Amino acid sequence: MKHIETIILTIGLFGLLSCQGQQDDRKTFNSTYEVGGVPNISDFQIYNEQEKEFDSFEIQSDNEMDSLFHADTTQRMSEIFRKKDFRNNRSRIFMEFYTNGKLNEKEILSKKSYSTRCECNIYKDTLLITMGIDFFGGIGFNLEIIKDNFDVNFSEYTDDVKPYKSNLNDTAFYNYFHVKSKYQFLVLNDKPSFQTGQQLTGYMTFSSNNFYVQKYDNQLDTNYVTSKLYFTCKTRQETKWDGK
Repeated sequence: MKHIETIILTIGLFGLLSCQGQQDDRKTFNSTYEVGGVPNISDFQIYNEQEKEFDSFEIQSDNEMDSLFHADTTQRMSEIFRKKDFRNNRSRIFMEFYTNGKLNEKEILSKKSYSTRCECNIYKDTLLITMGIDFFGGIGFNLEIIKDNFDVNFSEYTDDVKPYKSNLNDTAFYNYFHVKSKYQFLVLNDKPSFQTGQQLTGYMTFSSNNFYVQKYDNQLDTNYVTSKLYFTCKTRQETKWDGK
């Protein structure tokens, strides 16, 4: 009888520790995601002013898309595709930038949330969720889900200069960097089916590993970002993907 009680206690303790392994404390690297209620999702479901503007430009039909296919500029085409079906493929990103261990109050993206398009692309056994912002260059988040596991990375690029290093051992500077997460947490409203047409909604928190930026006096700043992101997107099949 005591042996049975010991087994039950052990199983219960293991289950408790497993539950505690998923933590949204910005100090834990969670390799698996949760499925359940998305925290504060009601706030995300209400459009802010930026999202109202994006949605007002939504392309309503494939015929309308076809009529704009021969738009005069590449910029116009990128706007069309970015805003197509925004309601079902969007994200809201909150970010903070840290420089040499201190919050960078001058970083414009630290001031408020930013809304952007979100895509959920299935390729073989992987679901790739991408979100990004174009602002005198750009930033991007790539969320990869394989079975019950996930991983996140963050990238940034600029057009005019080459100030970035992803690693201190890099021998050159680049106009972009790409870093993985140091801490991460993800909850989804539903378990991914890896089938086309599933509407997925989620919440993610993320802290990046360090990246490095050269200043005008050739000194090197050590930087990292923290963020929380809400997103919803409809899965679609990809036949090609550079990441695989």
